[in-house]
Amino acid sequence: MQETDHDHEAEAIDIGGVAGKRLKSFLDRIERLEEEKKALAD
Repeated sequence: MQETDHDHEAEAIDIGGVAGKRLKSFLDRIERLEEEKKALAD
């Protein structure tokens, strides 16, 4: 599923005791690592 720029700009909220900003940080890191993995495979 592709996110729009608007989705990335949405303010992160606390969910289930995990700070929303920290969760977003994890997701952003995963996306970067997937891009690096794809680049290395090419």
